Amino acid sequence: MKEIIRKFKDCKTQLCQLLFIVLALFLPIISNIKSVINTEPKNISFNIIDIIYYFLSKLGNLGIGIFFAGIVILTIRKMNKNKTLNNGNIYHDHSYLWFLLCSKILGYEKCNLVLVPIYMQFKLVINDVFSEFIVTNNISEEKTSSKIIYINCDNKDSLEYNLILEDTYSINDFQIPPEKKQLPTIKVINSKTKSEGVRKYNPKFVEFVVKEIRALPKGVLINIFATTHAQHNYEIVEQSLKLADRGNIAEVFVYQQDRQSYRNFSERYKVI
Repeated sequence: MKEIIRKFKDCKTQLCQLLFIVLALFLPIISNIKSVINTEPKNISFNIIDIIYYFLSKLGNLGIGIFFAGIVILTIRKMNKNKTLNNGNIYHDHSYLWFLLCSKILGYEKCNLVLVPIYMQFKLVINDVFSEFIVTNNISEEKTSSKIIYINCDNKDSLEYNLILEDTYSINDFQIPPEKKQLPTIKVINSKTKSEGVRKYNPKFVEFVVKEIRALPKGVLINIFATTHAQHNYEIVEQSLKLADRGNIAEVFVYQQDRQSYRNFSERYKVI
């Protein structure tokens, strides 16, 4: 119940807007509004109101509903054009369909990726669901070297790799799914992360990750396990994964940590 209440608080504005659209579509049908529209006006006029009234009288209830819903959608899209989706210090855990509705129907062009699940950050940026993404939350920039560890990488013919991106939190071996532990694994560590939860933007970290992705064999499947923040995720996708359709990548799966005490990467999501 708490989870439902939290999600409602996070998206109550958008839910109300969608409700207005649904009401505009179905109320004319339910109320049989066509029956109360005069189809034979006594005085013929050429002003815009009378013209609209006349054409509405020729439509069925469904047509009238579509007309009203269209007006509501255009109004809402105009209102949302310069607004940013995902405000507030709350975890924005919503489905991909929800983000599509907010973008394509409600007209949001900007989306805040901070506090969005990592797999969803990847998917939204890869598919250009929004025109603009907000990825910073007053984090500083620090250009420092990163550390790379290669595990089980002797098999050069493998077409499935693990990519572990250790950034804001450490990632331990026991957190990786048992069935994936024997795969060739590349672990990139943001060396400047001195304590758990520290968020700093490190272009060198992004550079190391992008270089490793581009060096993988053609047709590769990548399993990503990450504790990266939104700005790192955005840059990694923009510089490497969005080129997947003409690059070396066949599929990408991002594993999301569960909310249990050990924070295991138990939830698998396909992003490419």
